[in-house]
Amino acid sequence: NRTIQSVCGADLTVVSGGSNIVSFTNSNTGVVDGFSINGGSSSTNGVYLSCNASQNFTLKNSKVYSNTSQGVYVLASCQVDIQNTGIYSNTAMAIYLNNNTSRLSVTGSEIYSNNRGIYINGYYATTHTITNTTIRNNTTTGSGAAINCNICNMNIEDSTIEDNTSSLQGGALYCTGDCILTIDDSTINSNKAAEGGAFYFNSVGSAVNI
Repeated sequence: NRTIQSVCGADLTVVSGGSNIVSFTNSNTGVVDGFSINGGSSSTNGVYLSCNASQNFTLKNSKVYSNTSQGVYVLASCQVDIQNTGIYSNTAMAIYLNNNTSRLSVTGSEIYSNNRGIYINGYYATTHTITNTTIRNNTTTGSGAAINCNICNMNIEDSTIEDNTSSLQGGALYCTGDCILTIDDSTINSNKAAEGGAFYFNSVGSAVNI
């Protein structure tokens, strides 16, 4: 188990520069608490994770920003919890889950001004949750500026998704393959796209419960 906790908090504790600034691989449990993570160079990530299905990673009370690739990149299956964290102004996606058995939970956080907010290569058996979180002002020349999901279940509660812009489909959410989306007590407002400013689903097997 690995826990890294700052004493002075994210405003005063900065980890900057280099390749994959914070990297966790094959650790049973990883916790990063109270850091600013920025300036990942040469198209690398702020946080890089490579786990297996039984391993958990928690990022909390932190800021991940101005990295030249993803803010948080999950290569192999991880159970990822992001709490009270800002992920913003990254050149690529704020959060990229590139494994279909990873699980994402985002609580009390803000995701903004990235090239896409959240991208999930999903799986039916996994339910991702977004709670008390704002996803805003993300843009993409592709589809799904706020959330792009490939075959996944997602619950969104007490959250705001607004002012995201896609050049193609799905300003707020784009789903390829069958997706089950449940939205409760949330605001989805002023998102823009060439097709489906709020939602775009390209499968008849998808469903939205509001």
